[in-house]
Amino acid sequence: MRRDIGRDIRREGKKAALLFFLLAFLSGCGREESRISVGSVGESAEKVSVDEQKPLLVIPSSAEWIDLVFVSEGMYCIFDGDQYGFSSEDGRKITPCIYDIANPFSEGLACVSKEGKYGYIDVEGETAIPFVYDRATPFVEGLAYFVAGDTYGFMDKTGKTAFCLECDSVSSFQEGLAYFSIDGRYGYIDQKGQVVIEPVYDDAGYFKDGLATVMKDGRYGMIDREGTCIVAAEYDAITAEDTFIIAQSDGVYTCFDKKGKTLLEHADYITALGKYICFQQDEKQGLLDGSGGILLEPLYDQISLLVPEENLFCIQENGLYGVVDLQGEVTIDATYDYICYDKYADDKKGGMLVFEKADGSMECADVSALSDPSRRISCHYDSIHWLDEERAVVGQNGLFGIMDREGNLTEPITYDIIQGFDSGAFWRKKGSNAWFHNSMGKVTALKDNITVVSQKGNYYQIEKNGKYGFMNEQGEEAIPPVYSYISNQEVYGFPDDIFVLKNYNSSNYSFIIKTGESEQRDNRGALLRNEITPRIGLYHEFTQSGSIRVDEYTADGCDVTPDDMRDCRKIYKLYDLDHTGEPVLYVKAAPYANSGFPMSYSGFYAIEDMQLAELITGYECGGSMRGDYACLWYDRETSRVLPGTKGFWGGFGGYSSSGIVYDRSDAEMTHAASFGWVYQPISYFSKEELAHADMVYDADDKPYKKEMTGQMEKESVRIYYVNGEQVAYEVYQEVCERYWVLSTDF
Repeated sequence: MRRDIGRDIRREGKKAALLFFLLAFLSGCGREESRISVGSVGESAEKVSVDEQKPLLVIPSSAEWIDLVFVSEGMYCIFDGDQYGFSSEDGRKITPCIYDIANPFSEGLACVSKEGKYGYIDVEGETAIPFVYDRATPFVEGLAYFVAGDTYGFMDKTGKTAFCLECDSVSSFQEGLAYFSIDGRYGYIDQKGQVVIEPVYDDAGYFKDGLATVMKDGRYGMIDREGTCIVAAEYDAITAEDTFIIAQSDGVYTCFDKKGKTLLEHADYITALGKYICFQQDEKQGLLDGSGGILLEPLYDQISLLVPEENLFCIQENGLYGVVDLQGEVTIDATYDYICYDKYADDKKGGMLVFEKADGSMECADVSALSDPSRRISCHYDSIHWLDEERAVVGQNGLFGIMDREGNLTEPITYDIIQGFDSGAFWRKKGSNAWFHNSMGKVTALKDNITVVSQKGNYYQIEKNGKYGFMNEQGEEAIPPVYSYISNQEVYGFPDDIFVLKNYNSSNYSFIIKTGESEQRDNRGALLRNEITPRIGLYHEFTQSGSIRVDEYTADGCDVTPDDMRDCRKIYKLYDLDHTGEPVLYVKAAPYANSGFPMSYSGFYAIEDMQLAELITGYECGGSMRGDYACLWYDRETSRVLPGTKGFWGGFGGYSSSGIVYDRSDAEMTHAASFGWVYQPISYFSKEELAHADMVYDADDKPYKKEMTGQMEKESVRIYYVNGEQVAYEVYQEVCERYWVLSTDF
């Protein structure tokens, strides 16, 4: 019963605030030779192509599809859209896709689930810890969380119970500590299960470099491993950089060192530029070192890190750009329209700076001789991109050529395409003829209208008639261009040189392609977990098998089931919003891959009348029209934390944004505020919305000055709303200043 009431409340809260958004929904939702290998996820291990001159190994897959690949410890954990399996990087099958749930290998073991029970397998696919658990997580720092009946705690890598728990939720360990909660309050335990920081916080995060972010009464701070307050929980947002901490409250920034000493306060803005602190005061920017010492006085409109290795910074003054260093040895006055840094491919000898003047002419300056004007190259091109220490691609009037270090053309500006790559190789095209130049200078004529799309590790993706394949450094086809799709969007943990290749017109059309040997990226997003324990009853059951009701813009909505969310990273948090000791459950699930397109399912849930009640849900579809997500809002006027949603929608014709805040007092949900804006062509707004010319704004939030006539203009304008009513920008800003979105994942 309460589930329906909660949804009705949300619909009423949205009705006024979101009706006006519908018009904006305009679109839907030295170099080593390296081997390319394709990992098998099925029974076959047949080698399709092995050639000593072309170090290429291709192993076909019997899986119909590959939705996601986790890469960890030399293993592929593969999700085929239905079940999980494992292969080694050299293509050896470890297990077929037989597991309902699987996690990437961690510390030599993979946590998997089959027929409702969890266990662990080793790198040979053999059972290392029996399938006897109702719930289990990957091993992190030698321990893994488990549930077996009413018993829950952590086990070691032999399957022996390390310690049991009595709490509502717990996280994985990082830096020897895990956060836990009781009655909506968070603290920390050590690897023996002992409480080392009492549960006194409203929220908590993982330790990193000896510090953890905590939340108290809607404000953020930082503590150390002993629970000592490093930065008091007094801020709207807080971030730990490598050597300092940036905190912000009410638009005012403060910077601390890692021991809590104040380095800078009352700044309009602070951000990290490498290991340095960029700050803004009175609309001018300056630079501090990690100890708070002033390196550049706040004299500039903008400062950006131009060449990290040389500590060179780009400065902006009155819309023009210059260069300074930190020793006062290089100062190039802000007289240029544009400055960029072009790194050489091998990154061994620095790179070139490119300066563009107001008249369109350009200068190139070697970083090592920046202060010597006599060593600059003057030229007059539309674009310059350096391939290496000696050659640059130059463009003029839509055609391209190659220039040497002295500014002389070695290839005339007659080519339709000249595209350079990080390896130092490039390809050029003129009419129907094309050539590939590898990094050693060998030239190969490209045949059959093949184009070179991009560098992928030590190989190059090629295209012919909308189909894709690979070419090696010698300019030879390693994999013919017959495949429909090549992407690393489905690969998590090692995206630089591992790709999923698909051929839609074949029964065996999913492959994993490896094109290099780069270092593995941080996999903690797939390994670190926060779990709701059996002690919390219905919440625990929901996190194991519950569905999230989303997409309420349709007539009936839809249920997102656990099966739908198996390729998602899930966050579970318990929040005591009304300070009754009866916390609500927050859930957010977002896919591990495709992070470039925000997609998530989220919601708040409560236990009412011994039943689970859905309070609020959110759904981001992943495209430009991406929807909203459930979140926490901090009300500065009442100093309370409130549930709600925040959303953004966009299309080719416009954009819109909204925030909705609810009050949850005495276990009741009421609408507190809704606010947002729409930015789209003026012709899309109604005459009523345009009737108040003083409440229609241009892109810079200035009142739209043009006369409103019956003939609608083509320009885009912005209109603001609060609680369903069109308002002035200043009124909208007052509401935005009152409510602040809180992070739930830190």
